Amino acid sequence: MELNDSHLGQKEYWDKVYVTELDNFKNNQDDVGEIWFGERTEQKLVDWLVENVDPDSSLADIGTGNGHILSLLAEEGFSNLTGIDYSASSIKLAETINSDYPTVKFLCQDIINSPPSGERHDICIDKGTYDAISLASTSATDRVTYKQRIHSMTRYLQWALAIFTLVLAVTTLIVACTVGTNHDIGLHVFMSLTVIGLTITTFILALWYEEGDLHPKFLYILYSQTLLIIMFSILLFIYFGIEGRRKV
Repeated sequence: MELNDSHLGQKEYWDKVYVTELDNFKNNQDDVGEIWFGERTEQKLVDWLVENVDPDSSLADIGTGNGHILSLLAEEGFSNLTGIDYSASSIKLAETINSDYPTVKFLCQDIINSPPSGERHDICIDKGTYDAISLASTSATDRVTYKQRIHSMTRYLQWALAIFTLVLAVTTLIVACTVGTNHDIGLHVFMSLTVIGLTITTFILALWYEEGDLHPKFLYILYSQTLLIIMFSILLFIYFGIEGRRKV
């Protein structure tokens, strides 16, 4: 469903808003400006991140606005925080509000009209940017581009591990088919197919994790399963090597 265009989807509107909020903050430092969806919703998001995400993780706030949520996360011990916004006045406001938090940095970047920087993040949060994009006159294409840009900003370690284990599993199968007697090959292939089966589940976990269908803690299961596959494959290579020498 397409929404009607709104000033909330226009950069010029937000530039003016943040200039006003910066002036207000300079006059009253208790006034950090508007918090989208309210302080209660923002605190719920902070509580969830504190409970489920490693504080050393790289976290990006997309469409950071006043950057207030990053100051809350910095107070909770998060040490690798980045706020991104296409409004220069937003970045100036956020830097002013977060001046006491050296672990928080800000980037003025329009990720829809220009590719993100090479930096990758473990977690990207969005508490209203997608809503604003949906209210722009170009929302139909911008929403697609936005999601692609966000995916390109996240780290792909889980995919690297999944691909590595697949190559390892296929190599194990090839070795299994070429080592040992005809009587042994059936057992070798069965063990190798077991490794491939585990690797397929690793791929499925990586896919679900990337699409956000899994709790962040499942990443540790993905890592541990990959480690088990590698250990099992090494064990099979050793076993096949022993069988190969016995054949000779």
